[in-house]
Amino acid sequence: MLPVVPGGGWALIRAAAHADEAAGALPAIAHAASSAGAAQAAARGGAGVAEAATTPASAAVGTLAEPRRAPDFVVTPHGEAIPVPDGAVGPLSTRAPGFQYIGGSGGKGLDQRVSAVRIMDANQRQGRRVVYMNERDQRVNPYTGRTISKSDPLAHLYLKDWE
Repeated sequence: MLPVVPGGGWALIRAAAHADEAAGALPAIAHAASSAGAAQAAARGGAGVAEAATTPASAAVGTLAEPRRAPDFVVTPHGEAIPVPDGAVGPLSTRAPGFQYIGGSGGKGLDQRVSAVRIMDANQRQGRRVVYMNERDQRVNPYTGRTISKSDPLAHLYLKDWE
């Protein structure tokens, strides 16, 4: 089972890819809506919490609070693992509530043409969901890399609600 930071909203898990990772532990970081939320999540997380990462609401859309390599997966409090394309950076803020990782290419079962993943918060019409995109920001089937319409079942991968 992947570790999740309690009370931290999203838990970002970077899978241990290098043999030199301490004792095989998976470092977890919390992505919270505010710096205070991240600090609280880090304080409650104990061992295994590498750092608290936030994208401040005041940051310009599409900018990084601090450039960093993305984790391999984003894991929800229900244990749903969302693969992030290899080499992507983020989290980046988006126009709508949520965040994204961009600039990657495939990996972890994703087609090599998949370059980004956007993780969106729920709104009045839709629940929490995930969208995979290509380098032109077009929705794609994450397994084939082919562009898909909004009506395709793989256009929005819905997540279990946790609030």
